Amino acid sequence: MALSKIEHDELKQDALDAAKVMQYIEASWKKDVEKTLSAYIEVPNQSPDYDPAIHTNGYQETAYKLLTQWVEAQNVKGLTMQVLAEQNRTPLIFIEVEPSSKDMTDTVLMYGHFDKQPPLTEDWDKDLHPHRAIIKNGKLYGRGGADDGYAIFAAVNSIKVLQSLNRPYPRCCIVIEGSEESGSPDLMYYIDKLKAKIGVPRVVICLDSGCQNYEQLWMTVSLRGVFIAELKTQLLSEAVHSGDSGLVRDSFHVMRLILDRIDNAWTGESLKELTVQIPPSHVQYAKDCAECIGEAVYTQLPFCNDECVPQIPECKQSKEKLYELVLNRTWRPQVTVTGVDGMPGLKGGNVLRKYTTLKLSVRIPPSMDPQVAQTAFKKACEATPTPFGAKVECRIPGHSGAGFVNPEFEPWLLASLQRASKTYFSGKPAQFTGEGGSIPFMGQLRRKFPNSQFVITGILGPNSNAHGPNEFLEIEFTKRVMCCVASVLYDIGQQGLKSKK
Repeated sequence: MALSKIEHDELKQDALDAAKVMQYIEASWKKDVEKTLSAYIEVPNQSPDYDPAIHTNGYQETAYKLLTQWVEAQNVKGLTMQVLAEQNRTPLIFIEVEPSSKDMTDTVLMYGHFDKQPPLTEDWDKDLHPHRAIIKNGKLYGRGGADDGYAIFAAVNSIKVLQSLNRPYPRCCIVIEGSEESGSPDLMYYIDKLKAKIGVPRVVICLDSGCQNYEQLWMTVSLRGVFIAELKTQLLSEAVHSGDSGLVRDSFHVMRLILDRIDNAWTGESLKELTVQIPPSHVQYAKDCAECIGEAVYTQLPFCNDECVPQIPECKQSKEKLYELVLNRTWRPQVTVTGVDGMPGLKGGNVLRKYTTLKLSVRIPPSMDPQVAQTAFKKACEATPTPFGAKVECRIPGHSGAGFVNPEFEPWLLASLQRASKTYFSGKPAQFTGEGGSIPFMGQLRRKFPNSQFVITGILGPNSNAHGPNEFLEIEFTKRVMCCVASVLYDIGQQGLKSKK
């Protein structure tokens, strides 16, 4: 991880010795970060939604013990740590580090998680495995490494490196939860228990987001909300011979028509009640992102052949509309089918089935109230008359989360983010964009701490495939992001000292 000439030029202007920061992060990675992160990858600690035995199989305990033992071994000055693990709740690691001086009254809250998505073992490449850490072409493969196992290492090392260089840093609280992939059902319970210790953070740093390339620091300025729906269409009281087709429609055809009420398959037009006016600043963010990465807006996806086109087909011929794809992914509602019931596999017999049920992941705009969205969605699905008089039921199981819209960056923090990116990424400026995924905790924190600044970043970039097969983290990029976190933490410390003068 050698410094370029541009990076050396940056060092001359910055009191923080970036060369030494990079050396420390590199040495720490070689010493024990890679080893511990690899051991963590090999633990199959799924999130509670996907593991009914989570409270008895010991996987969560094995995972957090690996992480906490690493933290203890770093000998961070002023660090205290506890694991909150109440009955029938997932564990949470809470770390508190005293500031570099008593004059420093600001607090930074850093966030990550250690639970994982299901492995999808059969879909991984033959030479890879979700719970076997494998380094290949500069990437560390394995479930949970990028999403979000690296976070605790980045958070703790950002403090430790500043201590090693005797540089100022604020008081830090680190929260690493165990249920994010299930919508963080236990997190706010623990946050409320810890509120006296956490206080009111000046800056919240979330390390569970993504990037659009591996060439600069990326900041997330919005996150979509999400809810889960189960949509059932039924015409028959029992299955009948498919020779009767033509007398009655298949329940799947009814399903297609109901889905078109919500998300037109041909035009992409969404239910009006699920849309919002996109703020002009976020339209500009989308344009800047599209200009930065070009066709990679969609070519980063693993299309099965060259004839496949993105959701807005004309974007394949015209770059001028690429930003509309970015807005599709970050601000517009989208519906994804994630599960099915009432339909056998390919060995099914020649019958007209009784019913079709789909599990739907519904992404909603960052500023939309999930309850309002759920009500509108259910009403539209069940509105009468239904196609062919079918029985249509839309059930909302309760898994939902609000989106997040980042507050405007204070000038000093914006300058800090740009300085960090330019210093550790060869002069490349930081970029800002929304993310299509959800981190419900961010919206909750935004409401709890309305005056705090938010720094949301991460390492989930092109093809890293969190939640899917062949998940990886790009090793060199991850190290540089760790350096950037340390740089921003230093600037927060500097800002705290200035405010005291």
